Amino acid sequence: MDEPHLPTLFDAIARQRPRAAAIRTSTEATSWAELAARTDSLAAALVRAGVGSTDGPTEAWECPNDRVALYLHNHPAYLESMVAAWKARGTAMNVNYRYRAAELTELLEDAAPRAIVYHRCFTPTLSEVLGRLSDPPDLLICVADESEHRLLPGAVDYEELSTRGGAPPEATQDAWSPDDRYLVYTGGTTGTPKGVLWRQCDFAVSALGFDPEAVERAGGPAAWAAGLPTPGPVTLPAPPFMHGAAHWNALAAWLKGGTVVLPEHPERFDADSLLDAVEWSGASALIIVGDAFARPLLAADEARHRGLPTLRHLLTGGAILSPSVKAELIRRWPHVTVVDVLGSSESGRQAVHRHRAVTAVHPHRAATAVPGPSKAAVTAEPDARTFRPDDDTVIVDDAVARLVEPPTSHDGDSEVGWLARGGRVPLGYLGHPDQTRATFPVLDGRRLAVTGDRARYRST
Repeated sequence: MDEPHLPTLFDAIARQRPRAAAIRTSTEATSWAELAARTDSLAAALVRAGVGSTDGPTEAWECPNDRVALYLHNHPAYLESMVAAWKARGTAMNVNYRYRAAELTELLEDAAPRAIVYHRCFTPTLSEVLGRLSDPPDLLICVADESEHRLLPGAVDYEELSTRGGAPPEATQDAWSPDDRYLVYTGGTTGTPKGVLWRQCDFAVSALGFDPEAVERAGGPAAWAAGLPTPGPVTLPAPPFMHGAAHWNALAAWLKGGTVVLPEHPERFDADSLLDAVEWSGASALIIVGDAFARPLLAADEARHRGLPTLRHLLTGGAILSPSVKAELIRRWPHVTVVDVLGSSESGRQAVHRHRAVTAVHPHRAATAVPGPSKAAVTAEPDARTFRPDDDTVIVDDAVARLVEPPTSHDGDSEVGWLARGGRVPLGYLGHPDQTRATFPVLDGRRLAVTGDRARYRST
């Protein structure tokens, strides 16, 4: 059986649980059936505008799928547009909405999107940028908000397109492929932002934790979807969807038939609104970004405590969650497991550290208990936290010439090297062959993603 295409799986879930909520906000819900219909309608509009794919062999740094830029705050339209782009055989791309005109111009010149979905509040900056582009988009789709800017010339209202009805042509659907790309732009913290290109199914496995063999074991997408637990997980991603970790979490929940929750003020970080949303939605998972999110949450809870009885996992990544803050989170909500995730746009998830109330008062025991039965722990610099590595996570030496071996129980820690991942890794950087070769080298016949993080194995 061929590897599955993500919209095929989402549509299979929609047929099995049409009335269940796929998205919940403080005022409304989008059912799985509505998600399927809205993404079909939007995909049809994208196809009419020329969005699609060029079949045939490509280099690792080339993208055969037309890009659909998402210049949006957190909103149902963000996730809907991702799925619709895939249904049209394009691929969505994230846009940092904090970019000024010069930075946005550079990004859009690099990606050359065929369509842009944008929040109305970004009209002034986008208007300034469009005239600078050498290859301007063919379609502009405006998502309404509280701002009063007029539609840009030629722009179409998002709700009109997503509720018009219809679906992408059968020929487009027949050509859906796990080789269609997923594209995510890096934040540019170590240089110019670059677009990381993944095969769609590789992305689903490495970033979303999906098991494609489960579909084969079930006998196909319909039977697989019918076997998913009911109800599915309820997740609340607090960071902006423009960052990979946030929309990865949302898509991962969808692959379990779950619900994505948006708080009352999704366009900004509001600690009280987040805690309230966990309460009214019954969220089982909350995703944050280190101390920057955790400290305000603790302060808001100090003013008015919420028990959050449904919350089971608090996931963090992208920034340090200091030990004292982590311990306070556990003290405040002792039934919650804090999951510190290590990964990147170029690797997906590489390692995790799980912290529970039973070990919160024994930091040393918590750290030394992390390793699995057959693999040493990975310690990431500079904060020396200990993580349990995923199966494909490795360390290579400074010259990227050999793998660093985990120590035996009596050898002490290993040498420090580059944290890397094998297995299902990205194809490359869009339009950047040299950086592709540098970041995704081949070692002993095995293709790796070497992202620039330093690590060592700790002895068990």
